[in-house]
Amino acid sequence: MTDNILPCGVGFLIPTYNPSESLVLVVAGLKRLIAEKGMNAKLFPILIVDDGSTKEESLNILNKLKCDGFQILTHPCNQGKGGAIKAGLRSFSSFDPPLSGVCTLDADGQHAPDDALSLAMHFIDNGASSFILGVRSFGDDVPPRSRFGNIFTRKIFRLLSGKQILDTQTGLRIIPRALFVDLIRIESEKYDYEMEALLFVASKGFPLEQIPIQTIYEEGNPSSHFNPVLDSILIYFVFFRYLAGVFVAAFIDYLIFYLLIASNKSILTSLAVARSVSIFIFFTLARKIIFLSEKKPFLRFFQFLPLVVFNIFYVNMFVGYYQSNFLGSAIFSKVVGDLSFFVLSFLLQRFVIFRTDN
Repeated sequence: MTDNILPCGVGFLIPTYNPSESLVLVVAGLKRLIAEKGMNAKLFPILIVDDGSTKEESLNILNKLKCDGFQILTHPCNQGKGGAIKAGLRSFSSFDPPLSGVCTLDADGQHAPDDALSLAMHFIDNGASSFILGVRSFGDDVPPRSRFGNIFTRKIFRLLSGKQILDTQTGLRIIPRALFVDLIRIESEKYDYEMEALLFVASKGFPLEQIPIQTIYEEGNPSSHFNPVLDSILIYFVFFRYLAGVFVAAFIDYLIFYLLIASNKSILTSLAVARSVSIFIFFTLARKIIFLSEKKPFLRFFQFLPLVVFNIFYVNMFVGYYQSNFLGSAIFSKVVGDLSFFVLSFLLQRFVIFRTDN
């Protein structure tokens, strides 16, 4: 590959684990459409990433596809959907000729080949610079569990990122070449990878488009290996990170507060010292892990500081009032005061301190 060759074309990346005949229909449909439109197949390569399939029927399907000329990258053992996508991105990043982007789509038939090709052509025709999502509609014909899951995840995502995404769980995406390296570096390996990637794109203010696609659901979705419980927990772990950060900082905060109160220090002094120590810990977690914000850390800190000062005086007044009127202990009244401040604190951080350019 020479350096003066401009990136062109889009690769189709299909991660799969113990695939059914649905995979055959997907890749055959893509190959047929590319040929019918007279497109150069070398500029629109199809890569299947076999993520450690073990079933004999699935292995036979993969072997047949390999014999038919499809390129298959095989993992010796299952790594997860995220691991398969990253392996595909690594492979396509060194492809010759270089590609403008990669289109990921599922192997279970939920994404129509014509939708995938349509997104790829839109990507190329519009400068090959945007991260594109193929978004489904969630009407009454969609299973209630899927509809509810999308609505819930969509609202959580907006709370965390500030972006309104119509379908956060879609696997039909166009990834521009400019994002290959960053998305390969994401540590997640399982189904949570796609949510982490979407959060990363949103946090960086990268151009993002949403294009409607067909909504296809198999009865019971037998081809999917998505575990409704375990994989949902992984996906929603992004939100739980905020709670984890709160609990870590709170433990340190209450420990110091208790020790100072036990040493007969005033409530205000105990609050100020405890919060000053714990806040450095929480600020680091909030900036690096929870809200994925790398922009102007010193500016973020000075935006964060008034919130801390306000919190100290708010809780100090709350504890004093609570003890005067309800005769509660300092620790218990502090717990009540902190809980009442929790929601306001999160909203201020999300939409003022750690907000994205959007």
